[in-house]
Amino acid sequence: SFDTAVTNFYQMMLFAAAKTFEYLKSLMMLVSSSESNTNVNHILHCIRGLSNFAIRNINNHATKSQTQPCSFEVEIDQHLASWLTWKAFYVVFSSVSDFSNLTSCMHSELRTAVSIRSASADKRKVGTLFPIISRAFDAFRLECLIQN
Repeated sequence: SFDTAVTNFYQMMLFAAAKTFEYLKSLMMLVSSSESNTNVNHILHCIRGLSNFAIRNINNHATKSQTQPCSFEVEIDQHLASWLTWKAFYVVFSSVSDFSNLTSCMHSELRTAVSIRSASADKRKVGTLFPIISRAFDAFRLECLIQN
């Protein structure tokens, strides 16, 4: 169902964001102001590619795992995947104060994804997204993955 697909994808992105946060924190990245813009741009570039990579892999796996020919329609399109990815990364990084510059850039990316998503969205599904991701976040238990 759409609810399950969104929940699974969003929680996968929350997990990726939490792991990214812990990785960056362990490397003490973004500390040097002279390298800060380069680091932020590289991280944003990687996050932009994440939703594309995830959707491609999900589609490839789903079509290869079909034992009989059938029409597989993806519940999550590229615009929704991008929005869910930026939403997850913004939620995780805004919950900590360590990376304010990066979080600000993520917020800008999220606003862009929202406007693109709104323009291409199936209006019936848009209203269901916030309750779905709210439940997905509540079940995720972010505090177990991130140590302040």
